[in-house]
Amino acid sequence: MDRRLNGSVWAAVGAAVALACAGGPVRAQDAPTAPTPAEAVIAARNAWRAAAKPAGGDTPAALTAEWRLAIALTGAGAMAEAEGHWRRMLPVVRARTGETSLETLTIMAWLGENAVSQGAAEPEGMALAQQGYEATLRILGPDHDLTERVRLPYGTALFVAGRYAEAEPLVRASFDYWFGREGPGGNAATMAPSLAVLYQALGREDEARQVLSRVQARDAEAGASARLALLEDAGDWAGVLDLARRTAAQRRVRPDAEARFDAQAAELTAANALLRLATDGDDPRLVEAERLIQTVMVERRADPAGRGLDLAVDALSDLYLQWPGRRDLTRALALKREAVALTTAVFGPDHPQTLKRQLTLAMMLAGNGGGPEAQAALDAYGRAAAVPGAATADERAFAALASAVVSYGGGDTRGAWTRLAEASRLFRQYAVEPGRRDTAHAYLKRQSDIFRVQVTMGWRYAHDGPTRRTVPTPNDGTRAPVGD
Repeated sequence: MDRRLNGSVWAAVGAAVALACAGGPVRAQDAPTAPTPAEAVIAARNAWRAAAKPAGGDTPAALTAEWRLAIALTGAGAMAEAEGHWRRMLPVVRARTGETSLETLTIMAWLGENAVSQGAAEPEGMALAQQGYEATLRILGPDHDLTERVRLPYGTALFVAGRYAEAEPLVRASFDYWFGREGPGGNAATMAPSLAVLYQALGREDEARQVLSRVQARDAEAGASARLALLEDAGDWAGVLDLARRTAAQRRVRPDAEARFDAQAAELTAANALLRLATDGDDPRLVEAERLIQTVMVERRADPAGRGLDLAVDALSDLYLQWPGRRDLTRALALKREAVALTTAVFGPDHPQTLKRQLTLAMMLAGNGGGPEAQAALDAYGRAAAVPGAATADERAFAALASAVVSYGGGDTRGAWTRLAEASRLFRQYAVEPGRRDTAHAYLKRQSDIFRVQVTMGWRYAHDGPTRRTVPTPNDGTRAPVGD
């Protein structure tokens, strides 16, 4: 998914709603000589320290340097650290320039975006996003670029929280704002898939089609991306496969790097559809999916910037993990470790994308018998997820479930049951959030995961007693499944 937006990316529902703030360092894939996000952070931090040291941190020069550091941190995905700087600067800037100054409102906008990227469905994050939007709307009006900068993150936060009716007018206003200001391939085209999915969630199918038709009429490529998002959300994997194949073929004939990257993205989507459509381990569609992903991996490894390599590595890991009847856990784990390392290097340890992959790795290790590596992975996830808003209740519940399996594998029966109870509480908390889609099905699925773990643990407890110390081998057929 393309992550370019002036403020935030409204990415299609299917995998996740991902946000990235623009205005930081130039992307390496756009300019070969540009610094990486990590290098930009190092340079900005050094400049801030140099400016703040002689006369304190609140001189104009020091504030300017800290401002640039916060933007660089945001561009690198270090949201928690960036938030700390924005919060520190806000009262200083407000006192010097006024409550309604452009500088004060800009910091509030950054805080709103930052909160959404860390999980704005959390109460504090939602409040920050709302506060920033209402302030800019009241003072600058609906058509100011700074109002738009914070309107979309707030709309995104409402969407993530399942408050679709409240999200719709904000997301629609953002779509209309960009559609009237840009040509083909702009922000409106990027937002269209998710706006269509939002209308679909509200049962307003005609409006979803109208949005896609407007984009399709001006930009055929963006229209294809929007249709892919709707097909994925509807679970029409045959339709996804057909459209992804055609999209990849169209992009492959073009010589530019951006078209090649888009073709690779379509091929990864096609591979996921092939996996979903496979009926058994001998289905030739799985071999085709493997070939597609491996081709994309080779091409992205050859890219000096390594753009999107983590997505391909993660996709191949998932394929080997889910291959019916032929799961190759050794290769899946090796690739998942690499995906976590790549994501950490680009975004930092506390970025939502890093956290999700770290959690998946921990769950895979837990399901493979636990042990020290599984506990270390859970500990690493727990440290990063401890940042307020960094992880959702659903993710924390999966972590508790994996921790229960690891504890039981290590003989800690009491701790395992305690963690199972915590997982159940968190899944229930997640399921009953107002407006969440498919709540009953999702909750029952998660509870079935817990039940299967309980049955396995209870059976072993009855046969081996409460001080069982043996750890199940990876292929003995008795280990409890964790997660989806």
